[in-house]
Amino acid sequence: MKGPSLLAAIGVLLLCACGNQDEATRAKVAQAEATGREVAQAVESYMKKHRRYPMQIEEAYVRPAALKDIKLMSVDRKTGLIRVTLSFGPVEGKSLRFTPSRNKDKSITWRCSSEDIDPKYLSEACR
Repeated sequence: MKGPSLLAAIGVLLLCACGNQDEATRAKVAQAEATGREVAQAVESYMKKHRRYPMQIEEAYVRPAALKDIKLMSVDRKTGLIRVTLSFGPVEGKSLRFTPSRNKDKSITWRCSSEDIDPKYLSEACR
């Protein structure tokens, strides 16, 4: 009887460890989302001032050196689409996208989404 109960205990421990990893991944994705929203605001300000999207992120946003969980940030100079590519497992190489849409009052609304990150790691605003 000890064999099955030991296996059950190991299974519970593994489930708990996976849950903690999911929480840690969600927290890192949330931080990348917050950074992406900061970038979107900087790009929007740039757009208002220059009447065009920047050719590269650095024209609008100064990247803090401490962003180790973000591999790359880019902006499409034609559409304004911002991509934040992550650098940690299990979402390494996958991206958050911030898509602008112009409102009637010429303000910009940003929509967060992802084509390749499992929805369980995304905030409700990015699903």
